[in-house]
Amino acid sequence: MTNPLDIALARLEDIPDSQLLEVSEQIQKDCGTVLDRWDKCKAEIIKRTGATDATVIDADSILCQIEWQKDYEWDVEVVAAEAPQFVSWTEEQIIRPVRKVNTRALNEYIKKLGKTAKAERLEQARRTIKKNPKFKFYHPVNEDEEAS
Repeated sequence: MTNPLDIALARLEDIPDSQLLEVSEQIQKDCGTVLDRWDKCKAEIIKRTGATDATVIDADSILCQIEWQKDYEWDVEVVAAEAPQFVSWTEEQIIRPVRKVNTRALNEYIKKLGKTAKAERLEQARRTIKKNPKFKFYHPVNEDEEAS
């Protein structure tokens, strides 16, 4: 099914001035409608990505979402006192061994503790380090992109 507007656009040089004005007015209205829809969609994307601690850069018709890989540094003394089962020593080497924290297991343990004083102390012993960003781009899709 061919849209009359598409037919008119294909033969712009053949249509009379009055019809050309109608076509241009319709295109402007369509553009405004698309931009309004994109603004609503963009606002929802920003709201949802903001809830995930991602960084969102709004560049008008394009959004860039940056998600960071997280690493943790722990105050090992606090963790050793509060949850010693999650702390171990590196293998002894010529250099002095260093205590390390089993981050994945300890994070699960903190979740299981819930809103307790012990969980709060353990969370305060944790420092989040963000690294290795992942980028996602969002923008309105035009007909050429849909076809490919």
